[in-house]
Amino acid sequence: MSLLAIKRRRLYGKQPASQLDDVGPCEDDRLAVVTLPEEEEPAPRFDFLSQKTINTLVRAVLEKKTEQELHSLTVATIMKDVLSVSTGQLTEEELNDKKDDFISAAMKLIPKELATRLVSAVKSKRVKAEADAHGKLVRIDSQTMQKSYFVTISGLPSSSAPSREELQQILLTAFQEAHYSTDIQVTHLAIFREPHVSGGLHFHCATSLSQRCRWVPWKKSLEKRNIAAHFSQIQLAETTKHRKQQYAYMLRYCFLPSAHKALGSLDPEPLLYHCDGRHPPLIDAIQGILDAEGVTTSLQEKFLQRVQAGKRGSTRFLETCLQNLN
Repeated sequence: MSLLAIKRRRLYGKQPASQLDDVGPCEDDRLAVVTLPEEEEPAPRFDFLSQKTINTLVRAVLEKKTEQELHSLTVATIMKDVLSVSTGQLTEEELNDKKDDFISAAMKLIPKELATRLVSAVKSKRVKAEADAHGKLVRIDSQTMQKSYFVTISGLPSSSAPSREELQQILLTAFQEAHYSTDIQVTHLAIFREPHVSGGLHFHCATSLSQRCRWVPWKKSLEKRNIAAHFSQIQLAETTKHRKQQYAYMLRYCFLPSAHKALGSLDPEPLLYHCDGRHPPLIDAIQGILDAEGVTTSLQEKFLQRVQAGKRGSTRFLETCLQNLN
């Protein structure tokens, strides 16, 4: 007996075998065939890893690597780092499908990243060297006590601005009227007169004192003479030279051209003052030589160096190197 006949017999009861084949089709033939549900296929994912996106991902990985790591970096490491930070947004299979694109990006971007870091290092050294040569003006608080101050007087119209000599007298008189101790005096003073971008004039004054003192009384004494002065100091890279080299670096700031000050905007004839009348030439003062004896020693050393090198004749120097020595 066939399997279908057996099922019909169970449904319609026992019947003669001859009638089993005449029975119509089973009303519930759906029970005869059992079908399993098909497994759902995963939804297709968009291909969003364009070459531009891959370049961005590789660049982000390279920025976190040291130079030594960049030289030994492999594409497998880059793809592993990208996968670890993707937080499930990428699959390993998707990355492997784009392996050739990652190789292309790495070969292009790794040398570029190394070159960028090299150029940045060279530029930062150049900026640091310029900052070391000129120093940087910084603000000071009211409790600052030091022997050198950088005084800026701005906002003066060209028609009524005082001369360098007049400003020198104003500064010295205001210092005397500030009621400092009689042991404190202005030993060195350099006044630079420069044009302002607004069309007026401003003065930069480098000052050096015999002893440390606060600047506020001096400023208030100038205000009584209708002179608005701004006091500051020079910030140096080497803190050991901060106090001893303040005046020399103030002179450098005013005397030497820089990226912020063209040679044509500098004062070609600054006024130099010393309490005993012997201010050294600027070419020596910017090196920290602040008295005439030091200038003589400097010339002597240059002469001895020429003799040792086998060069004949006296040391060559400009006529201006001898100014204010008599």
